[in-house]
Amino acid sequence: MLPREVWEATGLLIPSGGGLAVAKANHAGRFLALVFEDGGRPLAFVKVARDTIGAHALAVEKDALQAFGSRLPAPLIAPKVLDHAEGVLVLQPMEWQARALPWRLPEEVAFALGVFFRDTRSNGPGTRGAAHGDFAPWNLLRTEGGWGLLDWEDFTTDAPPYFDLFHYFVQSNSELRRPTKQTILDGLRLKGWVGSAIAAYAAGAEVDAGESEHFLREYLRISTARFRMMAAPRGARVRSELSRRLER
Repeated sequence: MLPREVWEATGLLIPSGGGLAVAKANHAGRFLALVFEDGGRPLAFVKVARDTIGAHALAVEKDALQAFGSRLPAPLIAPKVLDHAEGVLVLQPMEWQARALPWRLPEEVAFALGVFFRDTRSNGPGTRGAAHGDFAPWNLLRTEGGWGLLDWEDFTTDAPPYFDLFHYFVQSNSELRRPTKQTILDGLRLKGWVGSAIAAYAAGAEVDAGESEHFLREYLRISTARFRMMAAPRGARVRSELSRRLER
């Protein structure tokens, strides 16, 4: 039986003859729901959080989408916020297409990600800028209109260069086993498709591709501590291993 909060968040959105598909999210007390009309066309994607931490994450996502979603350069696009309340976020759904090699990041996307960082960075010492925070294959959907970027709950305006890019590679290695750690490290020397993505990001962000190793170390330092706090041993282990291999 679904929690009352899910029915309250979605009930009025279901049209006559329509339906509702619900799944539990990765965190306890959080749910994902797809509202669709008669015939199956999706009308709304609803995220529901019954806990305080989850409700805060949805508020972060709502604020980020409203303030920064429209600033994504093509071909990146963000879902539109249709409605929101405490612990509830209603988004415009995206119809996506499957990818055979989801760990491969297109150069055009890497370039756009760099442009987004460039356009949102601060002018103070130690350049920082905006980052999606959980840029990973499962949050990047290929659509007819571009590349949809989902799940902005970890958005920040205080990230170092390359943060999103390296998160994509490292999370892909952790969960999909591709790219390999060696492929990531070779990319720092601008080799292979990872190197091409790093060069594209650097061009978009207007940063030095030769500094990518420094910022991979910075990313690993930040994210290793985060994954340990999350009690995510595999993610922390992958990052520790990459750090050790950088020291060889």
